[in-house]
Amino acid sequence: MVKIAPFPTPYQLEQVGRLAMINQTKPYIIERFFDERYFIILNEKISQEALFKKICKKLQADGYVTSDFYPSLLERESIVSTLLGEGIALPHALGLLANKTVVVTIISPQWIKWNAETKEVANVIFLLAISKADYEEAIAIYELFVTFVNEKATKRLINSRNFNAFQVIAKDSLSRIN
Repeated sequence: MVKIAPFPTPYQLEQVGRLAMINQTKPYIIERFFDERYFIILNEKISQEALFKKICKKLQADGYVTSDFYPSLLERESIVSTLLGEGIALPHALGLLANKTVVVTIISPQWIKWNAETKEVANVIFLLAISKADYEEAIAIYELFVTFVNEKATKRLINSRNFNAFQVIAKDSLSRIN
């Protein structure tokens, strides 16, 4: 139930519309924040820092982030690892530094060394670039990542050979979220 004023502002109407869309279909999250241009299958060995640099360069060139994003991403990772578990990592900047929101999906069957001290590795990386405007809506994607970890979906995700195959797995996992 949503309570609104008798004469809602255009902003309030937009917010109600977003709520209705999200509640109507959870796959909306996939369509809204995941982009085929940012679905990457890495078949070569690469360091975490080199991966971050490569992705941030592309995000910056496409107007998603500014030059502040990359250093913030490194600083965030130095504070605490963004590895959730089951080989799934969620690197993100310290603040909401993105101009536009996108989730970069990186599948790395070769794995990437994520934490040198603990020798943990990541096979599936969801690099989050979240804008202030989309923050509340984007929070819903965390449920998907937690579901991936709980379902031990890493092997299924690693076998995604393209964006469409990934979407099928993601939508299947979303369908099980209450």
